[in-house]
Amino acid sequence: MIAKTLKMSCSMVAQTIQRFNRTSSTQNRPRHGRPKKLSERAQRHIQRMPLGIDV
Repeated sequence: MIAKTLKMSCSMVAQTIQRFNRTSSTQNRPRHGRPKKLSERAQRHIQRMPLGIDV
């Protein structure tokens, strides 16, 4: 009922309620450090690329 009223998925409503019960807040928690720009897959791809330097 809540999800239909807010036009959100049921899982999002459930996660928000669980977060509020745990932390008494709906705000995102702060992260440690800077978020990564590249995914693990992209990092592996870049590491495998040849440098293209002719010596």
